[in-house]
Amino acid sequence: EYQLSNNGVSAAPGLGIVGVYDTKFTAINSTLIANATKEFSNGLSTTLRLGHDLYDRRSNTENTEGGDLTIYNWYNLSNAKILSANSQGEKYRLMGIFGELALSYKNFLFLNITGRNDVTSSLMKPNNSFFYPSVTAAYVFTENIKNPGILSYGKLRGSFAKIGKDALAYSTVTGSSIYARLPVGYTGFTRASLLGDPELRPEFTEAYEAGFELRFFNSKLGIDATLYQSTSKDQIIQTPVSSSTGYEKAAINAGDIRNRGLEIAIDATPISKSTIQWNTAFNFSLNRNKILSIYEGLDEILVASESGYLSSDVQMKLIPGESYGVLYGRALRRYYTSD
Repeated sequence: EYQLSNNGVSAAPGLGIVGVYDTKFTAINSTLIANATKEFSNGLSTTLRLGHDLYDRRSNTENTEGGDLTIYNWYNLSNAKILSANSQGEKYRLMGIFGELALSYKNFLFLNITGRNDVTSSLMKPNNSFFYPSVTAAYVFTENIKNPGILSYGKLRGSFAKIGKDALAYSTVTGSSIYARLPVGYTGFTRASLLGDPELRPEFTEAYEAGFELRFFNSKLGIDATLYQSTSKDQIIQTPVSSSTGYEKAAINAGDIRNRGLEIAIDATPISKSTIQWNTAFNFSLNRNKILSIYEGLDEILVASESGYLSSDVQMKLIPGESYGVLYGRALRRYYTSD
């Protein structure tokens, strides 16, 4: 083990150290899209898009360190009596095909339908292939009002979207790692720190939105409001586990979380002249989340922990019925004398 303070490895402190570190990283990101557009005489306009995505990532690290140098100040591995090596690598690939159909009728009625199917290397079959769609609709009702008065523009909108997400690389397997604390000349392996789950499922988020956009007085005043709800199911996390299991973390589908909220944006232009213009905006957002369920058989899931003074640890836990991100800990009770 290299220590800067003693200029050497732990087995030969003060006798020099030499290291060769080589890291190779390759990433390929490819997107292919084909478009087709058709306009009909009745005012209907259509656009069809088909595409293919590919993301491939590979990394490899080779580290070699040598200690107890025979010849002073000659930094060459052949000059080292003690050698240690470490190799790490990762391969990950995500491939997807997608399509979109966009419909527009006389520029006041809109409908978009999308679908995507991903195939990932980080999940086992059949969970490695997953599909998620979306639908969005909008109606510009002011296009059908002959005399809207102070209303310059008005639109109603609604949408449903399902979003899929895979896991980190190697989350489904439990491999081995090098046992580094052996005497010089010995090589050994032990359990990896991560307990993988071969039945790990992809994470899905279903989101519903409804809203409107209104503009008044030739667009000098605007209001945009959105009401939404999203539910994330089978969220994938790597949670700390007891050391008695032989692992440090476990990859699991932690559970389901729901978010509900409201967003309002108001903008105004009180003054608009050739020499001066005054724009102002107001934003309001409200979100409430709730943990609906967690991994079967568990009452709580530890996400992260931070030690504090006098064992007053602070922990972030997933507990059904509570909100995500709540911190739990202990506080010292103060003692006051009668004086």
